Amino acid sequence: MLITTNLAVAGFALSASGMYYWCDQRRREEARGMAMAVQGMRMLHEKKAREKAAEDAARAAAAEIEEQEQKRRGQWYKFW
Repeated sequence: MLITTNLAVAGFALSASGMYYWCDQRRREEARGMAMAVQGMRMLHEKKAREKAAEDAARAAAAEIEEQEQKRRGQWYKFW
């Protein structure tokens, strides 16, 4: 009975050690995946910010051109 108890304890210790190793590997793999996902999201946000800035700049330039065009059209009758 003492031998079977020792074998059971040894089996438990080995299986617990194996499960700890497996869980630790999974945790590291998930952390690496999360770091990559965070980096990807950061790149996506930067891309969207650049696109929005370019769109705002284009919109401002179009508004400036329209304003200049309005001024030019409004001056034809002012001859004095």
